[in-house]
Amino acid sequence: MVCGNPSPIYRAPPYRACKEHILQSDGLLAQFAATLLSESKAKREEGWWVVIGDPKSNTLLSIKRVSLGRSAKVRLDFVCGAPGRHNYTLYFMSDAYLGADQEYKFNVDVEDAASESSDSE
Repeated sequence: MVCGNPSPIYRAPPYRACKEHILQSDGLLAQFAATLLSESKAKREEGWWVVIGDPKSNTLLSIKRVSLGRSAKVRLDFVCGAPGRHNYTLYFMSDAYLGADQEYKFNVDVEDAASESSDSE
């Protein structure tokens, strides 16, 4: 699976954010799975869990299950911490393939909504 260029973080007061990604299958896992499934005669739908977590506090911020054909657009909404920079990790976990999980680190800069509105005046 290939993760497209991440879109920017959009923030709405107070301290909410969303993260959007375009997920695309490279087809290699599907070919491998087709070989395995033809041998076992089992039908299995490929599914992915898209998760945002905070490794520092070991907390889960958002999770969504996605059925991925060739491509899927995924939006995850989550609540950020207090103002400042936060380091999060975006995880892609397969429920069908071992060893296919991926993770990407990203940062979110949270500004205080009150200071942002006073800056724009």
